[in-house]
Order: sequence, then structure tokens, then C-alpha cells
Amino acid sequence: GGVGPLIGLLMSHSPRIQLQAAMAVRNLSLHPGTDLKIVGEGGLEPLISMLFSSDEALQEAAVLALRNLSVHDDNKAKVVRHGGLPALMALLAANNVGIQEQAIV
Repeated sequence: GGVGPLIGLLMSHSPRIQLQAAMAVRNLSLHPGTDLKIVGEGGLEPLISMLFSSDEALQEAAVLALRNLSVHDDNKAKVVRHGGLPALMALLAANNVGIQEQAIV
């Protein structure tokens, strides 16, 4: 499948590629079962890392993808276990209102 290579793109050294990959993950995560596959193949770690980026577009793309992935209860717990909660809490103080709104969901 295409999930593994997509997760690889989340770890690219290019912020532009990371952004496109995070947006693709966000869209794919809406399909039943794909959310679990993304998390199962290691998608959380790079998305959580993006929350710490100084690039607001990357932060927003990551928070939107994580929001979608967290709809499933199993994934929600995994986001917390992988350190996503402190990162999301920190984004509540972001200058970008859109990021704040998504972080609170």
C-alpha cells in the first residue's frame, strides 16, 4: 500500500514535502480503517514532531491530521502515549487562531 511511503515523506527534510504528506494523511485518515493503518505504520511520531515546527503551515497540517486520526479511541490513547498531548496544549498559545481552534478539538 501507499501508507508506508507516505509516512516516509512525513519525515522528509523538505518542509514542503512534509506539508503535502501531512495534508494527504489528513485526507486519507477520513477513510474507515485507514486511520488505524496510518498509526500502525508509524504515522504519529512524525506528525507530533511537526507540532514543534516553527512553520505554522506544518503545525496546522499536523494538527488537522492528528485530529482526524484521534477520532478512533485507540488512536487517541496512542497520541497521548507518544507525547502529543503536551504539544497540542502548547499550541493553544499559538499566534494562529486556526491552529488554536484545531488543537482544542
